[in-house]
Amino acid sequence: MRSWWPWPSLGHSGEFGAGLAFGVSLIASLLIPAFAGAVTLGQHDSFSGPSLDGWSRGVALADAGPEGVGDDALEMVADGFTNNGKIVSFNQSQWSGDYLAAGITAIMIDVNNTGANDLLLRVVFGTTSFPRFGLGDWYASIQAVPVMAGSGWQTILLPIGSTDLRRVQGSGGYSDALGSVSTLRLLHSAVPRTQGDPIVATLRIDNITAVPEPGTGLLVLTGLLGLASGRRGRSQGRVDENAALGTARLT
Repeated sequence: MRSWWPWPSLGHSGEFGAGLAFGVSLIASLLIPAFAGAVTLGQHDSFSGPSLDGWSRGVALADAGPEGVGDDALEMVADGFTNNGKIVSFNQSQWSGDYLAAGITAIMIDVNNTGANDLLLRVVFGTTSFPRFGLGDWYASIQAVPVMAGSGWQTILLPIGSTDLRRVQGSGGYSDALGSVSTLRLLHSAVPRTQGDPIVATLRIDNITAVPEPGTGLLVLTGLLGLASGRRGRSQGRVDENAALGTARLT
């Protein structure tokens, strides 16, 4: 943990009135953007403790992150055929907002495919809560990032520029959609789409981070180098301390 999303099932009612009320409520929830926050540059989800950080699906696993003990991760398991048959999770809180104004051009994620099947990961952005019934404008990654079975932890980058995403639902333009995102989805699919493909798989994710525009990339790099330097310094301090103890024993 560095410091720096299955569909809900639709119920059915035996009474017309209750069914109509449910339908109206559902349509309203789909039409109204789900802004619960405003995404910011450097937004970072690390799944510390039991928290899912607002993501819709998965379980938080202690000490399962890329740094081992003390680093938690989110695990998603798909069985290929039930309501949990897909690798897909979504967030409608801290990842909603205006990505263009925030200067975000990619999503960086640490991933570990611990299952037996290869995965093709994409991000999908929507202007409504859910892509059901063709509501809202939705854009998905054109190029998926492959994560091989038994990959171990690796860091992937999912760019979200105008040439990186394809409109898969609706008629709105890229700028309008990315300027008013209600939902961010992370999923496995062979082609750009709003929903994932059925698969038997297990995926662990950690450190979901909003990456800045190129002009500020150097600042982020400098920060990362500073963190690395600090870790090396602490490590070197331990080495020097051990060396001193060894010298004391010799004398």
